Amino acid sequence: MQKSRTEPSTPQTLPSSLLQLSRSFIAFGLLAVAELVADLSRESDFVFDSCLPLLILGIGIRQLSWGWRTVTLVYCWLHFLVLGYAVTLLFDPSAGFGLMFAGERVELSRATASLFLLVVFLYLLWVYRVLTRGE
Repeated sequence: MQKSRTEPSTPQTLPSSLLQLSRSFIAFGLLAVAELVADLSRESDFVFDSCLPLLILGIGIRQLSWGWRTVTLVYCWLHFLVLGYAVTLLFDPSAGFGLMFAGERVELSRATASLFLLVVFLYLLWVYRVLTRGE
């Protein structure tokens, strides 16, 4: 039986994996905004955080639009490229590793940096899997 044109269409429900992805993006985006506000309140220099766009992408994914998925996939691929560059730096003996935390640089050992990059890689793989499934 075909639907008539006058019947309202049922709203699509957000699959749980996309909902989890959206929530994680929004959380990372809100953390980046909080860090930006904290930096501005300390009158330190503005540093763009690559997690700022995640707030917008997290909200956009909830629209269930393939356009938002495509934009998020491109963002994911860019992070795969950056991750690949960071892995090559692990083999450079003169390279130092550190993270910015509360406006201060925290130095990391190679083992800790490798573990951090592994966790980021696994998260990006999960993001890629969620975005490329046909839900």
